[in-house]
Amino acid sequence: MDKNSKTNSDFQEDSNWNQTQIACSQDYLSYKKEDFETWLTLYNMQNDIIYENSCVEYQSGLNFLRSDLNKIVDIKKLSIKLKDICGWSLLGVAGLLSNDLFFKLLNEKVFPITVHVRLPEEIEFSRLPDIFHDVFGHVPLLTNKSFSDFIQRYGEISIKYLDNEEALTYLGRLYWFTLETGLIKTENGFKPYGGAILSSYSEIFNLKSQQVRIHSFDIGKVMRTDYENLKLQKEYFVIDSFEQLFNCISEIENELTQLLIKKPYKNERNN
Repeated sequence: MDKNSKTNSDFQEDSNWNQTQIACSQDYLSYKKEDFETWLTLYNMQNDIIYENSCVEYQSGLNFLRSDLNKIVDIKKLSIKLKDICGWSLLGVAGLLSNDLFFKLLNEKVFPITVHVRLPEEIEFSRLPDIFHDVFGHVPLLTNKSFSDFIQRYGEISIKYLDNEEALTYLGRLYWFTLETGLIKTENGFKPYGGAILSSYSEIFNLKSQQVRIHSFDIGKVMRTDYENLKLQKEYFVIDSFEQLFNCISEIENELTQLLIKKPYKNERNN
């Protein structure tokens, strides 16, 4: 998510909003040999470790899409396939979107996919999203109904707070500690479901570090915990199930109300 560029009222009055206004055409012929080599290197690295280091729900979605992932994906073709499976579609974009556009897409069950490929020197850890991160990290779990319903409702709720920077900070933390760096309990211990972990070789092995802290999922604690998105993580939150994640939707606005009326506040990292 990026800084919002419209107020909530502007957004609601923009009846002519159209996805084509922000879509970035994926010019497949513009990808260089280096880009295909980078994708294949990333795919092989993650493919070698992903089944040992991911939850079964992610693996199920990955299996649905695997035949499309051995080279840079055609976003339109993958979108059609995904739509048939779970009702979500994909939209190619140039990079990070403003909050209003991002939330609107999620609410309409559209996931934005960055069209560019990361640089070769960023293979183990990319500082910003690229097409591999978005596709390999996020798309497979869209096939899980509880998880994708959580994303859609998250987008719907977030739209209401576009003109409240403090609320967006709390909502950004919720997004980060779930969709990007979330963990889930399994019979074989904690496994990642967050896209920033699943698409990063370094982040997967960072989980095994004795220095990281893993907390049980609590929406209030999540919203109070700061993070650094350009570094390997030091803290993670673990859910019991994707049903638990979806059920927390009813708590989001109540928790925001409590946080917004408590002044001043400290984030958990400083407590």
